[in-house]
Amino acid sequence: MRILVPSDFSANSLQALKFAAFLAEKIPVELTIINVFGHLTGTGTPSQNSSLYGGTALAKEDALKSLVSSICAAEEYSILRSIPVHYMAKCGLEEEVIIEEAAAGHFDLILMGTRGAGRNINQYWGSVSRKVSAKSSVPVLLMPMEYQFHNIKKIIFAQDFMDYNENELEYVVRFKRWLNAELIILHITEMEDYDNNVRTINYHKMRYVFGMKNENDHIQYEFIRGMNDKKKAVMGFVKSAKGDVLSLVKRKTHVDNEIEESLTLQIMQDAHIPLLVFNHAPNTNN
Repeated sequence: MRILVPSDFSANSLQALKFAAFLAEKIPVELTIINVFGHLTGTGTPSQNSSLYGGTALAKEDALKSLVSSICAAEEYSILRSIPVHYMAKCGLEEEVIIEEAAAGHFDLILMGTRGAGRNINQYWGSVSRKVSAKSSVPVLLMPMEYQFHNIKKIIFAQDFMDYNENELEYVVRFKRWLNAELIILHITEMEDYDNNVRTINYHKMRYVFGMKNENDHIQYEFIRGMNDKKKAVMGFVKSAKGDVLSLVKRKTHVDNEIEESLTLQIMQDAHIPLLVFNHAPNTNN
């Protein structure tokens, strides 16, 4: 698995790098660590850490190497010494460079730290992870700052069944196999479910067509009925089910500011566990 790990040398980006080491214990991993530097933010102030460790790309790459070396000193992260690790430093706008490099390099995953539960998602680095997860064609795994590392036993994939997300399903199933975890597909029932042929058809495709192809994975399905607050319902289920990773599909639309009110953004603000985010273009054939 080829993973792109953005780093701004902050504690929350370090959290993502540590989780990459955790994944490397489970599956073959090739890491590329990228630092993006040297531009002005929307407020006209220098980007976070843009002057740290020198201003050249070479200096930044050397700083990334030093960062990884310091992490490897701890036994639990020493596996980083034995896997391919590449270093990259680019000048530009963080979210744009990360998205472009992830797509151009055919990465399988972008692994990013976030400021975590209760933090302002629009603080600068939180804003970068928000924008990347909203626009990237490559899946994004977001690591909350306060996440405590432990074995991942249960993955919860929230679905609204408005599309048959087969590619995303295949990805999550592979992810759960790598980690030897359970997979629960969660749906929060709402008024739009009733007499909705699209959702009914996609549910049956997912449960029976996809399920038969992956019957050995023993995928579970859970429905929570009558909930008006989706975020509260999802997070309540995650807590009661003791979920270790939550996965969501961010549906692409023509409304540029929809992410501001999306379920994904709301959950990003409060999640205490890793959040795996996919962007999905609606299937117009449904």
